[in-house]
Parts: sequence; C-alpha cells; structure tokens
Amino acid sequence: MAWFATIIGAGVGIYGANKKSREANKVNNQNMAGFNQYKGYTDRALAGGEGALNTQIEKGFYGGDTYAGPNAYQTGTATGYGDQAMGTMKRGFDMADANSGFGSNSRDLYGQFQNLSEDAKADRMGTANQYALDNSDALVTAAMRDPRRQLEEQALPGNDLAASGTGNMNSSRAGTAEAVLRRGFDDRRSDVSASIQDSLRTQSLNQQQQQFSDRNNALTNAGTANTGVANAYNTGMNTAASGYGMGMTAGGSLQGFDQRRMDDDRMRFEGDRDFNMNAYQNYKNGMLTQNGPTTSNAYKANDNDALAGAMAGGSMGSGAFARYNRTGNFGSFG
Repeated sequence: MAWFATIIGAGVGIYGANKKSREANKVNNQNMAGFNQYKGYTDRALAGGEGALNTQIEKGFYGGDTYAGPNAYQTGTATGYGDQAMGTMKRGFDMADANSGFGSNSRDLYGQFQNLSEDAKADRMGTANQYALDNSDALVTAAMRDPRRQLEEQALPGNDLAASGTGNMNSSRAGTAEAVLRRGFDDRRSDVSASIQDSLRTQSLNQQQQQFSDRNNALTNAGTANTGVANAYNTGMNTAASGYGMGMTAGGSLQGFDQRRMDDDRMRFEGDRDFNMNAYQNYKNGMLTQNGPTTSNAYKANDNDALAGAMAGGSMGSGAFARYNRTGNFGSFG
C-alpha cells in the first residue's frame, strides 16, 4: 500500500503545481496586457520610424539658398543715398558757418536799440530852438535885404531931405520921424526873425523825427535781416542733420543686409551641426517612448514544475503511509 500512497501524493503534487503555474501565467498575461495590445503597432511604428530617421539623416539639413540678398536697386539706392548724404551734410555745415554770426548781430542790434531808446528821451524842442537861433541870422538878414534898402536908401534919405528943405535938419520932428521909420524896420525884422526861427524849429523837429524814424526803421530792418540770417543758420543745421539722417539710413540699410546674411550663415551652421542630434532626440522621445496603457509590463518567471510537484507529492504520500503504520492514522501531511 505504500506505493499507492506515493502515487496519490504524486498526483496531488502534479495537480497543485499545474494550478500554481496557470495562476502565474494569468498574472503575467494581465501585467503584459498593455504591451501585448500595442506590440504589433509599436513594432511597425518603430520599423517605419527607423526608416524615416535614416532617410532624414541621409538627406540632412536643407542645402538650398535660404537668404535673398539685396538686389542692385536696393544697394544702388542705399549707396547713392549715402554718398549724397555726405555732400548734404557739408552744404548744411557751410551754410551754418556762413550765418553763425547772428548771435553777435543780435547783441549789437540790441545795444543800438537801447541807444535809440535813450535818444527818444532827448529834449528835441531845445535842440530845435538852438538850431533856429544858430541858423536864423543869415536868413533874417537875407529876408530883410529889401526892407533895409528901402529904409536906408529911400525912407531915411527922404526924411533928411524933407527936414533939410524946411531948415529943420536937426529938429525933434525929423528925429522923431527917423525913429518911427527905424522902429517900423525893427518891428518888421522881429516879425521876420520870429517867422524864420519858427520855420527853422519846425524843420529841426521834422528832421529829428525823420532821423529817429529812419534809424528805427533801419534797426528794425536789420533785425529782420538778422532773423533771416538766424533762419539760414537753422536751415543749415537742419540740412546737416538731414544729411546725417540720410547717411545713417543708407548705412543702416546696408548694415541690415550684411547682418541678415550673417544671421543666415549662422542659422545654416547651427542647422548642419544640430540636425542629426535633433533627429535622434525626436525619434527617441517620440517613437521610442511608450504611450500605451499603464500596466506594469513586468514579467515574472513561472517556476512551478509538474515533475518537481509529483516528486514532492509522492514523498509526502510515502511519509504519511509510514506514520499510519506506526500510529494507526495518516496524521498531517505537513
């Protein structure tokens, strides 16, 4: 009966080993479910991706032209604009230099206007009176030429002749008549002198006013002309500034062309340098990264062996039968 117990134990061992093996396989299938679901797709994607990667690396970075440089119109215009700028600046500075004295002119005109304002305070009537006094004698003498001749050549001799005819040459009547004649002459001279002096005063006042007006107008016109000089100076400076702007604009355009060419050269250098690296990184991070379901994808080895289970079960059955012979019962198999 010992062999029967051994066979029974072996059968139980085989059964238990097979059951554990099936459970282990079930767990592995569940752990690898996501991987197994996407495996075919992933294999095809990796194969296609590797082919695309090889093609990409083989073709490399774009080798054609990537920079449209300036054309002849642009460079010609910029160069001509820049050349003209130098002449424009020079003309502007020459104009400014030629008219740079407007400041000193303004100071001089200011001083003359100050003097003119002081002249406006002068005693013009006093000047006119003095002018009349200084210049009236000759005019009065000329104006009284005929009245003097009438007095001295006609009236006084006639008076003397009449007195002599009556024998009253030295009489008071003759003297009185002569005094009357001379008083009339003096009155006439006073009237003429007053009239001439008044005319001279008027002429002096008019002349002084005219001179003041002429001087004021001259200074005003000079100030206007100096404003034109200042405007010409500002025009020169603005012209020079325009020339500077023209030059900087032209230079900036040409510099921009050169800068864009250098930027393109740098872009091509960096593209050639980094193209393969970027392709490999994209392939690794994109194609080789698993984005399927989040199962563990961890396979555990199935160590359950039916033969080992049979042997262990048979040994346990034999041992149990031996204990039965000693004790009269099978007892525990553990």
